[in-house]
Amino acid sequence: MSNLARGSAVIAIIALAMIGTFVGFGLGDADGNNADAGNRYQVHVNFNETVTSADMTEVQDLLRAYDANVELMILESFPPQGSAIVETTDAGFCTAIVAELEAKSYASSASCEPWTPAGDDGDEPVSTTNAE
Repeated sequence: MSNLARGSAVIAIIALAMIGTFVGFGLGDADGNNADAGNRYQVHVNFNETVTSADMTEVQDLLRAYDANVELMILESFPPQGSAIVETTDAGFCTAIVAELEAKSYASSASCEPWTPAGDDGDEPVSTTNAE
C-alpha cells in the first residue's frame, strides 16, 4: 500500500470517528470502553444571545460532574446550541440537569432524554429506487 493510500485511509478513519462522535456513536469513551446505551442521555442546551465562551465551558463542567469524559458539542449558529451524550447511573440526572441548565441566565432552554444509538429507532430505511 502506498503512503498516499495509507494517509487517505487514516484520514477517512479519523473523519468517521469524528462524525460518529457528533451523531452519538463511536468507538467508546476516552478509556476505550463501549458503554451500554441504557446509562446514556442526550442533553441539548439552547443558549441565548448573552452566552459567552466561559458560559459554554461552565456547561461542560456541569456535565462533567456526572461524566468525566463528556464533550459538549457546540453548533456555532447564533445563538449557539450545545449537545452532549452523558453517561451516568444517576436516576434523577435528566430532571436535575435540565433544572440546573434552565436556571442559567445564558440558557433559553434545555432538554434531556435517554440516548438512542444511531439506527436503533425502529425505523426501516426508505428506499429511493423506483420498483418496476
